[in-house]
Amino acid sequence: MYALVIGTAENQDCYEELVQYLLMARVMLKEQMIDSELIFAYAKCGQRYLPELETFITEPNQADIQKCGDRCYDDKLFEAAKILYTHVGNNQKLA
Repeated sequence: MYALVIGTAENQDCYEELVQYLLMARVMLKEQMIDSELIFAYAKCGQRYLPELETFITEPNQADIQKCGDRCYDDKLFEAAKILYTHVGNNQKLA
C-alpha cells in the first residue's frame, strides 16, 4: 500500500507527512522505492530537512541516489541535487 500512499501524498503536495510515513514504513520494509521517495520527500520539504537528507544518504540505504539527484535537479531543487551528486561523485552533473 505504500506506493498508493506515496502517489496520493505527491498529488496533495504533503511531503512533510510523507516523510513521517516513509520513516515508519522503512522500519518494516527495506525497499529501494521507499528510500528513494524518502530522499525526494526530504528535498521537497526544503532547507530545514537538508541535514536529515545528508545524514540519511551517509547511512546504509537502498536508494538510487543518482536518480534521486536527477529528479531533484528536474524539479529545480538544486541544493538537494548538489548534495546527492556530491555523494555519488558525479562531477559532470555538479558542473
